[in-house]
Amino acid sequence: MQANSSQRQPMSFWQFAWLEVKQRVSIGIPVLIIAIVALRIIRPRPADWWDWIDPMISLLTLGFAFFIWLGQLRRAWEEYLPNRLTVHFYYQGREVMRCEKAHLANESDIRALGQQIGMQMAGGQMLSFLAPRVEISPPETDSTERYTHYTARFYLRELPEALSNPPQKGVLVWRPPFDNDPRWESDEEASCEP
Repeated sequence: MQANSSQRQPMSFWQFAWLEVKQRVSIGIPVLIIAIVALRIIRPRPADWWDWIDPMISLLTLGFAFFIWLGQLRRAWEEYLPNRLTVHFYYQGREVMRCEKAHLANESDIRALGQQIGMQMAGGQMLSFLAPRVEISPPETDSTERYTHYTARFYLRELPEALSNPPQKGVLVWRPPFDNDPRWESDEEASCEP
């Protein structure tokens, strides 16, 4: 059975790189071999050490350009990866809600999606935030699970009604695949990353 495109795991960096360069490699290798053979025929033996330095500088320049290109290819791969968002909600210095690895369309949607997630977790009640205390961490690339991960921290001014009488002291946690409602976890259980 073939998985649909939304269930397929994104490509690894090397799969992505091969897909991007396979045509260039298939053309470049024969051209490089022909160039090396032609260079040997035209200049069989260097006359002095200056004849060695010029090709060496050219090779170093080529190597430097290769590493710059590899860095750009890595950046393109990171932009290709899907985005995930983990949102933490704090009240009086204590974490009260957390949603882990929600699908994120774009980095510019972090604040809006975080507020929407918080409202859903609070049973539809609007949340009161400390406006200057919203923190968004720089993205991190998870190469094993193949996604770009963002983290946002919202600080609440007041506790929503849905959280005022928790069944236990802990954190309301919502984890993928998001088919179920968020569930209460003890502080120790909630601190364990899946």
